[in-house]
Amino acid sequence: FGALHGRQNGGFFCLFFGVDRNTLVESRIGGFDRRFIHRKLYLEDVVGESVEVAICIDTSGSIGGDELGAFMDEIQGILDAYPQIRGTLFFADADLYGPHEFSKDAPIPKARGGGGTAFEPFFDWVAQQERGGSQHLSIYFTDGYGSFPRALPESPVLWVVMPGGLESTGFPFGEVA
Repeated sequence: FGALHGRQNGGFFCLFFGVDRNTLVESRIGGFDRRFIHRKLYLEDVVGESVEVAICIDTSGSIGGDELGAFMDEIQGILDAYPQIRGTLFFADADLYGPHEFSKDAPIPKARGGGGTAFEPFFDWVAQQERGGSQHLSIYFTDGYGSFPRALPESPVLWVVMPGGLESTGFPFGEVA
């Protein structure tokens, strides 16, 4: 999410791969993807593993073309850096559009939306997947202004918030980047 925030902090990657930067020990460096160590991103080498992710992009009326383009660029950047990522992509305003399967080899579909913002439809889908025994890392690209679900998801959630979006204290669950 460097393009959205103008900095590299590694929060997304540390959450994504379950790496705690504060507990790393030098003897474990051999198990990390060395392509990112120079950026102080200690990512576990996941070659050969497939990672399942559910991504939702806020396409409400408050998200302009520039923000939507930045969200799409971030998703493409994730897929370029981690080709083993596969998952489900949604677009959402007050309604949920999808699912669209995505991977490194599949094009990102055209966005739909333009209405108000409700986070509930996406997290209803997440809850349905959890009841079926499936847990994904959920990533929601948004400005943060919308209605949140009452029930908290069991699986990890990362909110990627554009500059000028809702402050991190306004999110009732998940990690905010």
